[in-house]
Amino acid sequence: MANSNEHPFDPNPSPNRTPTELPPPAQASSGDQPSGEFVWDSPRERRPPRRPLVEIGWVVMGQLDKIDEAAIRAARERSREYLRHVLPQFSWRMPLIFRSDATTPMIQAEPINLIDQAVAERQSKGWDFSIAFTAADLRALRKSYTFGTPSQGLDAAAISTARLDPAAQRSVVNKSEREAILTQRIWALFCHLVGDLIGLPHSDDTTSPMHTPNLAEDLDAVQGYTADELQQLGEQLTDVADLRVEETRGSPRGRWRFTLRVIARSGWEIWAAVWRNQPWTLVWHLSKFTAAALSTMLILLMTAEVWDVGVRLPLIGVVLALGLVLVITTAFVVTRQRLLTRRTRERLTEQVVVTDLAIVLTVLGAMLSMALTLILLSLGIIWVMPEVLAARWTAITVLDWHQNLALAGTVTIVGLIIGALGASIEEQTTFRHVAFIDEET
Repeated sequence: MANSNEHPFDPNPSPNRTPTELPPPAQASSGDQPSGEFVWDSPRERRPPRRPLVEIGWVVMGQLDKIDEAAIRAARERSREYLRHVLPQFSWRMPLIFRSDATTPMIQAEPINLIDQAVAERQSKGWDFSIAFTAADLRALRKSYTFGTPSQGLDAAAISTARLDPAAQRSVVNKSEREAILTQRIWALFCHLVGDLIGLPHSDDTTSPMHTPNLAEDLDAVQGYTADELQQLGEQLTDVADLRVEETRGSPRGRWRFTLRVIARSGWEIWAAVWRNQPWTLVWHLSKFTAAALSTMLILLMTAEVWDVGVRLPLIGVVLALGLVLVITTAFVVTRQRLLTRRTRERLTEQVVVTDLAIVLTVLGAMLSMALTLILLSLGIIWVMPEVLAARWTAITVLDWHQNLALAGTVTIVGLIIGALGASIEEQTTFRHVAFIDEET
């Protein structure tokens, strides 16, 4: 498979222009940006784009040492020039923002909190994607540690320099060498996370950014996207670079009209985000929700009164009630866990609508998955229950299929309600981490 490093572009920094020779960041005026924010940009990026525009914001959270900061600046410039070279059909902008006033833990940071801040920046500034950077180690739930975490549903990711820094593996390291190695690793990890956000599959090729790094040293071998990966990136970014609804003429002003137009225009993008979030797996990562729902089901199916009432309820009424409970529990969990994105301005944007609808549908999908699980398990227990005992509890000699379904549906309704109450006491960061972080790279 051909690799993009066959192009004349050299992904490695030139020895004649070290990262420390980049121009310093310019402080934003107090009228334009909040206190503590710095914007580093190039004059070229301020020109009107001549081709479809792709904007990826780099948001640095908290304080960094000079070498980390210089490496991030160098990796950002290198990433921009690399993508301009291998994907010249797009205009690339990568504003770099320093949020020195951001509250970031010094030891370990929760990646979803960083991603939330990056999403707020993306929505307020109209970027396509945003990447948050921190010097703190990232908290991992599925692995012992992680270098970066993408969230396709939120079009954002988080990167930590803590384990990328060669000084973390060696007690003594030359400063210039440390900066060069860190620049390479940040660039390679950035390319990997952009591929994750676009939807590129992982690769076994160790020179491709889409190869999953097990160690920080694995990123040193990355040279560039393969030809196939570049083709897929180009196809996916064509949709990303299209004008958004709020940027088109005749954009509807009413919230409902605007939302309906976004659904009509970006419905496939919303469903794709839901599919990437895999709502059917969400419930199994939320122990309180799953334990509450399953234990409720088991207790109810061992109760004679539940059998007596459940088999006598009309099936159509149970189905309608189950649908209503799915909607109510979804709204309850979304509200209780504060899953919707924060509004950074009064006017809605297409990105906000797409993100919020994807979140709501993801939670609804998780509730539906749990409902189907509870129904199937309930039917299994009903099927193995001795007929004599069932007849004693219900005063019905033989239960037909619609009575069994009505009973299973009744148990499922109560199980979902109790499960939603259990989900409401899940730690918010844990819930959001499980729901929206796709992988721990």
